[in-house]
Amino acid sequence: MTTLKAGIAEIADDLNASRQRIGPAELRAWRLDHGLTQRQAAKWIGVSRRLWIRWEMGQRPVSRAVTIIVGLTPLRRPNGETTNRE
Repeated sequence: MTTLKAGIAEIADDLNASRQRIGPAELRAWRLDHGLTQRQAAKWIGVSRRLWIRWEMGQRPVSRAVTIIVGLTPLRRPNGETTNRE
């Protein structure tokens, strides 16, 4: 029973964490770590470059969906390469 409770608690923590959004600095760091321009990152996520810039400047909050995508999805660059996220 204790293992089940621990598992449920872990899932609950993950769900709560997924409700948090990354900030402008984290988004920019993610982009730079993957060697992408703002245009390339915006294209990969499927948003306009203007919106990406607003996110990085802190003018608009980064959406939860993008927070999850950036945190969980292996990056496939626009040229088809997959980056190593280690």
